[in-house]
Amino acid sequence: MNIVLTNDALQKYIEINDSIHAKLCNLNISSIQPGLFKRLTFLKSLNINNNEIGGTIKYDTFDGLTSLEILDICNNSVSLTNPGNFTNLISLRELHLHNNHISLLNSSDFPTSLKLLNLSRNNITTLYQSGSFPTFLTSLNLGLNILSSIQPGQFENTSLSELNLSVNHIEYGNFNSFISLTSLNLSHNRITTIDSVIVDKLTSSLTLLNLCCNNITSLKHKLLDIPNLYAEYNPFSSNPAIHPMLFPSLIELCARRVLILNLV
Repeated sequence: MNIVLTNDALQKYIEINDSIHAKLCNLNISSIQPGLFKRLTFLKSLNINNNEIGGTIKYDTFDGLTSLEILDICNNSVSLTNPGNFTNLISLRELHLHNNHISLLNSSDFPTSLKLLNLSRNNITTLYQSGSFPTFLTSLNLGLNILSSIQPGQFENTSLSELNLSVNHIEYGNFNSFISLTSLNLSHNRITTIDSVIVDKLTSSLTLLNLCCNNITSLKHKLLDIPNLYAEYNPFSSNPAIHPMLFPSLIELCARRVLILNLV
């Protein structure tokens, strides 16, 4: 049975938990009454995962939650967010939207305070660029979507240190904007090569790069300056065997099922 979340029901669950955290999981909630949270300016976290919320989240759904720091809407059936759904959540630090049906995404839909954004396991094909992701965003998970490329400027002026783009359809990525990135997961995509200019940008800050299960035939020599490099299950072409002592800064090179690495 699907349930519309009303004010009476909300108050009951807040009292059961406590005054600053609302946990409304596994309740078969299908929709949320407009303006429901307007008086709950004290809430710090709101968890409504594992419900039946579908379609488009209404514009004013989260109005009033000015103290909210964590919002979890994962494991629902949300297909679209409206511009302004989250921008008024001026204290929000974490937003969990993974395992929904979101297909369209505008990076300017999120509050400037956001530090962690999880959008994995959706149907996102394109990152629309009108502005960029929040300046203070440090962790972004876009794994298990349908992205085919990363275009210039889509992550400009962010503070990203962790980016997960695994299990997409990416053939090409422009990563020139990543000046503080320490961890990049590009595994299970369709990448064939990484441009030399981009390599220079990546190696200045990265401590972990995952390139497993792509279509890469050769690695730029400088990539081996990254302490933790994962590159197994790629169709590397032939070249003389590489001895680990040639790369003193490398902590771990994972290239199992690869007979020989081709460095250029």
